[in-house]
Amino acid sequence: MLAFERGRYRLVSIVRGNVYVHHATIERGRTDAGSTVHTFTGCTASRSVAFNAPAFECPDDEVVAALAHLRELRELGVLDLHYSALTRRSATLGGTAAGPIRSLSVWAVTGTARTGAGHVVPIGWSGRGEGLATLHSARGRLLSELGAAATAAPVVPGIFAVVLAPAAAAVVVHEVGHLTEVAPEGPALAPLGTRLGSELVTIADDPLADGPGRYDYDDENVRAFAATTVVQCGIVVNHLHSAATARDAMTLSTPNSRAASAWHPAIPRMSNLHCRAGRVSEADLIRAVGEGLYVHRLADGVGSGGRIAARLVLAERIRGGVRAGEYHAGGRVEESIGVLRRVVGVADNAAFSDNAMCGRYGQLLFNVGTSSPSLALSGFRVVA
Repeated sequence: MLAFERGRYRLVSIVRGNVYVHHATIERGRTDAGSTVHTFTGCTASRSVAFNAPAFECPDDEVVAALAHLRELRELGVLDLHYSALTRRSATLGGTAAGPIRSLSVWAVTGTARTGAGHVVPIGWSGRGEGLATLHSARGRLLSELGAAATAAPVVPGIFAVVLAPAAAAVVVHEVGHLTEVAPEGPALAPLGTRLGSELVTIADDPLADGPGRYDYDDENVRAFAATTVVQCGIVVNHLHSAATARDAMTLSTPNSRAASAWHPAIPRMSNLHCRAGRVSEADLIRAVGEGLYVHRLADGVGSGGRIAARLVLAERIRGGVRAGEYHAGGRVEESIGVLRRVVGVADNAAFSDNAMCGRYGQLLFNVGTSSPSLALSGFRVVA
């Protein structure tokens, strides 16, 4: 099997007020003959692959201007910003079928803000395309978040009843969703029949959804026809497969074989993970909680050793069934992989997270989408 890609990479950074722009071209591939794997650069082994590297649509000066506009918030602590973008065409010859030429355009912005009170607010956005629309619309949202964080008190450790905003819930859903991916050399971490959530939790993976992970064919030329429900009413009912892992499990492949580049092996990865919305408003969930925390943002989610953890960026007290405007920042959440078993309410406001970066198995993708509504949990562990 031969995997090959041609593309362009762009990095724009604003560091201490200085602007740096870097471009690179990509022409690389990988041959896999079972017992022998060979990676290469250039077109030596790919003369039959007839496509060119796509150009970027947005010129450098537009990207620089958008980043500089955000950095003007430095009086509230915005520091360095880094923009990455990749545009490429790729093809896989051999494998399950002779697939089409696939096109990919992805972007990411990372950086750090620090309020006068010392709270660190990470910046991490990514997705399909080149991201200029998100950058132009991000200023107001970032300004609001930094303003709230500037007044925030240190987080108080404990176990709280919480309502997770869609962006925060997406971090938890994403980490739990990893348990349904079959490992490249082994089974999924959550066997079929495992209870991962309460009866209110249903999760599906859908490459055809209009989210960051949208595609028609995966990197082994398996075509996407429909969503794969992985958790139904809290129970694991399906796994996400590559062609190889499906063959080992004696089941059908799902269109979830993905590789970070032509140099990487394609392995089972999520595309667009959806936690199904409920029928009540977020305000109804907050009223039902009564006393607890409303979690605006989590960041840097990780899952390991049967536990998940994330940085608590911003939370707000719930008092008397309403958000009280008393903010908390800092600290972490540390939970078991069964945290979604404590879901007691699901709102009707599902939305995709604006951060689609995922580094599973050492392969960094900028387009792993997660959509979730607000979730109410009867308990959520916060540590200092």
